[in-house]
Amino acid sequence: MSENQPDDIFKRPSLARHFAAMVYDMFLVLPLFMAAVFVLVFTVGSAEEPDVISLPSWAVQSTWPVILILFFGLFWRKSGQTLGMQAWRIRLQPLEGGSVSWLQCVFRILIPVALTLPGFAGYEWGWWDARVSALAAFLPIAGLYGWRFFDRRKRYGHDVLSGTELILVPKQG
Repeated sequence: MSENQPDDIFKRPSLARHFAAMVYDMFLVLPLFMAAVFVLVFTVGSAEEPDVISLPSWAVQSTWPVILILFFGLFWRKSGQTLGMQAWRIRLQPLEGGSVSWLQCVFRILIPVALTLPGFAGYEWGWWDARVSALAAFLPIAGLYGWRFFDRRKRYGHDVLSGTELILVPKQG
């Protein structure tokens, strides 16, 4: 592509617009997570002692990535937009066009999740106090989202790694 031509024709959503869509989607994902944990707790409960439920913490914690992959993956595969993204006119698309693949969905979700694990593990296993653990979980996420300010196409770090980009959908009619 020549230096005089723009590298793409799509406008990018602002950071505030993307944050608003994330908050919107959070209000949809949290009830799904609570329902999944509810089902998990009541299916694993003991018949002999119904008041005592011995559910390992990893079982509850592992529901987060599963819920995130299913929620975002199903929406992104279908239309490239979650409900929050539809409300704020944002769409996720692969760089080469077409629909987002399952592998791209999983990468885009698990990269931020994986980068926060050392912070949460440090707190859970007693390596660090709460402040250090929060910082260890926050800094990688800040790096992923801060990547936007250095990328020519204003992509986040996990977009670069997954081969996707967020675009602003033009207003209809």
